Amino acid sequence: MIDTLAIIKHWADQGLLVEGGWQSFKAVVLPADASKTQVSETRKAFFAGAQHLFSSMIGMMDSDTEPTAKDLQRMDAINVELKKFIEDFKRGLGHGN
Repeated sequence: MIDTLAIIKHWADQGLLVEGGWQSFKAVVLPADASKTQVSETRKAFFAGAQHLFSSMIGMMDSDTEPTAKDLQRMDAINVELKKFIEDFKRGLGHGN
């Protein structure tokens, strides 16, 4: 069994969390014969989504030094939104229902 949390922590410790996620996504989603352009453009979209989410998270946090109740509520809403996405995504790959 693969310890995905350990892999994620390793990527984060190496400063490669988004790159590691991209490599995993690419392996699952893109066909082996994808063109260089398709791979490049898909990578840009993946990183742009990650950048948007991260910069939005940083920008929306209340300015207090500790996370506020509203910060935690916002983070939970992001978690719910992305969990729904991944469930729908897996169904589209034939991994659900």
